Amino acid sequence: MKKRLLVLLLSIFPFFLTGCWSYLGVDEITIVTGLAIDKDENENYKLTFEVIDLTKSNKETGIAVSQVTSNGETILEAVRDARRTSSSKLYFSHTQIIIVNSEIAQNEGLNAIMNFFIRDENVRETIKVVISGEENAASLLNAKGITNSIISYKMLEIIEDVEDSNLYSTEVQLYEIINILNGEGMELILPVFKKVQVEENEYVSLSGTAAFNKDKMHSFLTAEETKYLLFALDKVEGGVLNVNMEDESNLVIEIYKNKTKIDYEYKNDMLKFFLDINMQCLVREITNQKQKIDGEWIQQTEKLIEQFLKNEIEKSIKKIQEEGIYDILRFGNKIYKTEPKLWENLKKDWDKKFSTIEVEVNPKVIIKNTSFTK
Repeated sequence: MKKRLLVLLLSIFPFFLTGCWSYLGVDEITIVTGLAIDKDENENYKLTFEVIDLTKSNKETGIAVSQVTSNGETILEAVRDARRTSSSKLYFSHTQIIIVNSEIAQNEGLNAIMNFFIRDENVRETIKVVISGEENAASLLNAKGITNSIISYKMLEIIEDVEDSNLYSTEVQLYEIINILNGEGMELILPVFKKVQVEENEYVSLSGTAAFNKDKMHSFLTAEETKYLLFALDKVEGGVLNVNMEDESNLVIEIYKNKTKIDYEYKNDMLKFFLDINMQCLVREITNQKQKIDGEWIQQTEKLIEQFLKNEIEKSIKKIQEEGIYDILRFGNKIYKTEPKLWENLKKDWDKKFSTIEVEVNPKVIIKNTSFTK
């Protein structure tokens, strides 16, 4: 992630040099790093752009960040209003994050607001889209970055680091949203960000995921629920898990490898899905300092982790089904890809069928080593 941010920042330095860039002066370009989408008191769109101020940025003081706000009945109108306000061309090639107000996502949906970004030739399809857990999406851009003054880039860093370490969410790019919304038997999930208070400062932090029905947000999942949802989606490659032991001590494991095989059977008009999880992990910490580490303990602990995973994943799936959350597990898409004809017969009432599907979770855990810190 640090290398990627370095490349992004270094690519901006040509603007600091004398002369012109693409025949445009420094004061004629506004580099947008991220933006938040809200509504104003007149129910028009209110866009808040986080921008790099090239006139105040230099090698001595670093990159200066400011904000540009604009309003409009449509996203396009609001963007044009921003261009008038900033008196310069908005440059979207370095835009990394779009933050969507949760009420807009819930009441209006993503199609209405994503259309501009899909069609604009200067907007990259790899932009990440997130949902605001705050009432005002723009307030996230006013938080501080512990290691990065550009909040949009800090949010990107959090998302990408989480995929490697903490299992709390998954990144979703603009083109993926379009593919999912137009796909068969699958629903969208997006990361949720909130502000957290640390002493006197507010910082941005992941706070679970937002589940969608088509392009409209349906409900929120906590970070803990999201963690085990990602196992069901085969989106876990690494990370750290805390496991409660039978003696009430805690075990910290680091996932070395993980693969979830998703399969199903259809018999007598009944669907059953199987999630076969194969995990290799490392023991990183155990709070019981008197615990003897031997072959028997390893076997027992592997079984305990398996049962722990089974319980937590099944609990998350049960909540998704019982609370009327749609097919964010993408079981329908699995059927569509495997047996298109069967999917044609099932898809009409799929939302109802999905809530009654039996799911069997079968974890297999192998502890690769027993190095740990007391």
